[in-house]
Amino acid sequence: MAQISAVTKAASKTGRARRITFYVAVGLTLAAMAVYPPLLTGPVVAWLDESVINSLFGEEGLGVHRTHLVGASLLFWLTIVAMISQFRLPETKPAPLWAAAVAWVVFLPLELTHLVDPFSIIVTVLVVSVVALHPRRWPENPLEWRARARMVAFIGAAAGVVYTSRQAIFQVGGIPQDSHVASSHYALMAAMAIGLTVSTLLGATNFPGRRISAWTTGIMTVILGIFFIGHPDQASSLGVAWGILIIGWAVLYLWAATRSPRATPAVEAAG
Repeated sequence: MAQISAVTKAASKTGRARRITFYVAVGLTLAAMAVYPPLLTGPVVAWLDESVINSLFGEEGLGVHRTHLVGASLLFWLTIVAMISQFRLPETKPAPLWAAAVAWVVFLPLELTHLVDPFSIIVTVLVVSVVALHPRRWPENPLEWRARARMVAFIGAAAGVVYTSRQAIFQVGGIPQDSHVASSHYALMAAMAIGLTVSTLLGATNFPGRRISAWTTGIMTVILGIFFIGHPDQASSLGVAWGILIIGWAVLYLWAATRSPRATPAVEAAG
């Protein structure tokens, strides 16, 4: 009842014009994510022969960018999941939006160190606008930790911050002659990693929408781990050992984050 009351109260305070603008921003963000359809297939096509990848994307030499293709795809899917979840009871699902917003806010300044892409600027503005217009973007008492998931989340978040920092350093300190730097690939990996880090932390709390964040973290981390194992020599890949470790961590995290005691049914309903 408390959750229903909170949602009703939030909805009543949200003006009709603001809600319409909110959904327009959500729709425009989804449309932007679909501008380049092949990118959404990254976790699959990155395993194909280089000639096939080149053909799909209309570029050459993409074989050395497989990991970055996966990272960019996961960043887009992180954003898509966040936006699609808003079409039903958005008051109960702000968590995935925060992960997407933080990711794009981190990506844009890193990209601008070597490249000015209007698309990235537009998407960042749209995602931030969605959060700003959200009817309940920051609920009361949002960060009560779930006992089983807290320590696992902290370990994963610490690793995520380290990985994000390394990729950001590669991007900012790299030379323009490096194709990974020139195309802002390290920036993409940093943004993807910080987005998953935020999802990791929110998924271990009672923040509304935390179940979406938890599952997003788990599934995407497993995808990354499998790819690291299969392509250990790629730029930004952590290799076989770390690939195995992060898959194991993702499974443990999902168990901890989704099997917490149901002491607060209203919070569970929010996820």
